[in-house]
Amino acid sequence: MTDVALLSSHRQYEDKRTGITEEFLQPTLQGVRTVAVLSRPLGPARPVGWVICHSLALEQVHLARMEVIVARSLAAAGFPVLRYHGRGYGDSEGGGDIGLGTHLADATDAVELMRRIGGVERIGMLGARFGGAVAALVADRLELDLLGMWEPVSRGQQFIRDFLRTRVFSEMADQVQAEGSSGMERIREELQANGWADIKGFRLTREAHDEIARLDLTKDLTRFHGSALLVSISKSGKPSHGLTKLAEHLRSLDATCLVEAVHDQMAPQMGQFHFQTVQGGRAKRDTQFELDRSVADATRRWSLSLAGIDAPAAVTDGPRQALPDLSPAPGTREFPLFVPYAEEHLAAVLCVPDGQPKAVVLLLTGIGAPRSHRFQVWARVARRLAAQGYASVRMDYGGLGDSTGSLEELPLIEAPWHEAREVARFAMRAVGTDRLGIAGNCLGATVGLRVAAEMPESVATVGLLTRLRDPGATYQVLHRTRGWRVVSMLRSNRFVRRVVVRRLKGLKGRSLPGVRDQLSRALGHQNMLFVYSLADDDVYSREVQTLLDTMLASLPRERRDRFELRILPEGPLARLESLTSQDAVIDTVSNWLAGTLGRAAGSRPNADTR
Repeated sequence: MTDVALLSSHRQYEDKRTGITEEFLQPTLQGVRTVAVLSRPLGPARPVGWVICHSLALEQVHLARMEVIVARSLAAAGFPVLRYHGRGYGDSEGGGDIGLGTHLADATDAVELMRRIGGVERIGMLGARFGGAVAALVADRLELDLLGMWEPVSRGQQFIRDFLRTRVFSEMADQVQAEGSSGMERIREELQANGWADIKGFRLTREAHDEIARLDLTKDLTRFHGSALLVSISKSGKPSHGLTKLAEHLRSLDATCLVEAVHDQMAPQMGQFHFQTVQGGRAKRDTQFELDRSVADATRRWSLSLAGIDAPAAVTDGPRQALPDLSPAPGTREFPLFVPYAEEHLAAVLCVPDGQPKAVVLLLTGIGAPRSHRFQVWARVARRLAAQGYASVRMDYGGLGDSTGSLEELPLIEAPWHEAREVARFAMRAVGTDRLGIAGNCLGATVGLRVAAEMPESVATVGLLTRLRDPGATYQVLHRTRGWRVVSMLRSNRFVRRVVVRRLKGLKGRSLPGVRDQLSRALGHQNMLFVYSLADDDVYSREVQTLLDTMLASLPRERRDRFELRILPEGPLARLESLTSQDAVIDTVSNWLAGTLGRAAGSRPNADTR
């Protein structure tokens, strides 16, 4: 049976190096059970607590690590800090449509949760981009007197226009050439006719569109008269016109407003995917690494300059009493936890069905995605598997997500498979099973393949967009520039696409080091499924198919028979930026794993050593 005592003891960790402790909470915000993280100092706590509001859609994913870095920096300075997943984000259990109203309601409930923290007498709001606007509106409505915003959205009309344009440029990059209306006009027609539109995997309703478009902080903020921090992030190091105007408005309300400028060459990409391919496609570098720390430093300096922060808190030293959670509901249960690994702690969520689990499934993400995956895809797979009697564990790699550690560059060849194996072993021990399934995409597929090869307990593995080919320096050019607007326009040109782009994609390459051996060893004791789509031609092509055929041909018949390949009609699968690709992945992964694990329960493949 599930060892609840073991799991409860790993909800929190203490780090004497940084002087902080963090604890997973499972509060209910607006009637929806979710996950939050409370960061606190190990020593005396200040009487000021902070609530961090996350941004909208994929910006929530891309700015999450910044929020983690800020929270830990403030906790080390003595401040309690709460960050949370709102409805429809991360590990939250609720679905439904998302908009400004749901963000504001969740943030308001998060403030009430923070009021229950012992010793917190004042609450301040923090947020980046759209989350900054949410923080400002909540502070204004609840008459809170502390507010920090990092390059906030001050005008919703411009924000929502730029948001819609992300789909237009994506369609150009993917060579979607629709007849008739322009890209922006087509989206507006969809909103009008259907009541919603798919914006790179996010379901944007017409109501949410209109609600966000009406946002204007220079008009909507009417009561805030406390202390505010505005962090301007730009290539020039100078505040934008919109931010300057917002600062003037706050001062007109008798607020004290400090504008702090942060210079960063990658400022225009803030809120977007921020991992750059380096070393000829063999590593990923976090281009937002220094920016996160600059924002944290600016926020910490300002927080420490505030009046009244040195007053003694009602609760200072000693063990921190955990906030009470709701009693676990019958059926599926989820346990957020920190798994010790070397000197660090890996953030994970274990999802457990009602009754004894038949097996545990390890869910692994790609670079830049949280443990729940983009648009909660892994969280939804976990709950689908739980309904069929299977436990699962999803995790953040070290230095990413809510895990501790620092990671500026991640090697893709030597992917963090040791971390994944440790989390898998912990989960199996916690639920009392010796059977493991694995699912991973992109980097997660690479990690999953290695774990599958190393762990004889693994009986079924599915890899989405498993990279088999060593891309090399030339191929790196195409991969690094696939999202650039200029390249998107060039790719829409038929001649350029035929002569240049397709030629780059057709480059032959060697297999990645170790892939052939790992595939052979994994197939020695389990069934495997590789999933691609024709639209993901940077990882799947005729050359890749030939490479895969060559690998399989060298294996004994028994191992070849355990391998399956599927090419999905939906795509691209990379980054899961369409609702149809999300549904296809959820159906494929959950159905194949449940079926394969179910068949393997009575007849596990006999391991061979050939």
